[in-house]
Amino acid sequence: MSISPTDIILIRANCFKEKKPEYIYDFYHEDSEFRKFFRNRAEYAAYFEDIFNVLKHCGLKIVSENTRNNLSEVKYIEYFIDKENNLLTYYCKSYLKKAADEWLILKEVKELTKG
Repeated sequence: MSISPTDIILIRANCFKEKKPEYIYDFYHEDSEFRKFFRNRAEYAAYFEDIFNVLKHCGLKIVSENTRNNLSEVKYIEYFIDKENNLLTYYCKSYLKKAADEWLILKEVKELTKG
């Protein structure tokens, strides 16, 4: 059974909650900017510690998935609480590419609003 692009986004959010940065890293395509920025799991894990200490993931709502052939766009809203107890709302688009029969995140766009 193949995991859908939407499933990838949902599972990644769960990995954040469960503090599993190595799994998050593996959801990204080798050609993604994420993988160019973080060259390996250890580098991302160190960065993740900083994020995890200031943000608490508190929800995700999938808005839509549009898949055509080996490309997919998933739109969703993701919620976090920061150290000052502010609600952070991110409006997101993730672009995924199917490679070797699995979906991987190629690019993401996120816009933050507070409140």
